[in-house]
Amino acid sequence: RPGAALLLSGILYQDDFEVRRRYEALGCSVVLKRMLEEFTTLLLRKAE
Repeated sequence: RPGAALLLSGILYQDDFEVRRRYEALGCSVVLKRMLEEFTTLLLRKAE
């Protein structure tokens, strides 16, 4: 759905780039990225 938000949490640091790349290919953009120890949380938004 255009404009929808998606929160992904618990992504291992080494997998971050691949996860972002795949969601960006689906039309999502990263709104927020947080890292804590070896984990990443991403907030993505689907293009309108």
